[in-house]
Amino acid sequence: MLPYSEELSWVGYNYQRLEKLVDDNIRIVLCPSFLSINVLADGCDPIGVMVGAQNCAEMWQGAYTGEVSADALFFAGCQFCIVGHSERREGFGETDATVAMKAAMVARADVCPIICVGETGQEYDEKATDQVLEKQLMPVMDVMLPMIQARRIRYPSFIIAYEPVWSIGTGIVPDTAYLTAVVEWIKKFVKMHTHYNFYVVYGGSVGEENCEQLIAVKAINGFLIGSASADFQKFEKIVCLTKKSA
Repeated sequence: MLPYSEELSWVGYNYQRLEKLVDDNIRIVLCPSFLSINVLADGCDPIGVMVGAQNCAEMWQGAYTGEVSADALFFAGCQFCIVGHSERREGFGETDATVAMKAAMVARADVCPIICVGETGQEYDEKATDQVLEKQLMPVMDVMLPMIQARRIRYPSFIIAYEPVWSIGTGIVPDTAYLTAVVEWIKKFVKMHTHYNFYVVYGGSVGEENCEQLIAVKAINGFLIGSASADFQKFEKIVCLTKKSA
């Protein structure tokens, strides 16, 4: 997360280079802090860059001081919203039920949910990844799917972001065989519960040094880029390598 002024500068200083990154095969979504959403949504729309939020309230409306509703995000210009990021689960105690409600509110607002799931290091060691992902995804399927408004054209109805907790910020990424198996499992599981179009993206220490390895996993539909996105040159290189392989 960048400070507010740096978020605006990141886009302002690199506006023309950012515009050149967008084409028919590449969709770029920036997820800044709440304060930057409206400004960046207006500024980025002409160049085809979309804007999302990093979080939202699990309630539609009511007396919940300090919360930001999915409906408010829609009117601010959001087309996407991240829910269930590992930092929210760990640092703020968000449960699978909480994440499911947030995903449902986002879908109800006609915003595309980006639902983060992933196992801890201990769960990985115990070979419990499939069980963990099923536990995280099942409430989302039950609560979110009835809320989806089926009028998507430019992007899918929802996105699953697989981010193994043991990989985030460590520089360690799963090997190709493991990552392929997990992403294919996610796709098979979700397809058992819905006919809606969806993507599965990967997040977890995505950087310029490993993106070619990750791009080789054909089951992945994109990346949720964390700290590497704070440096535009690194971000640009990741996007260019992705475009090259498209």
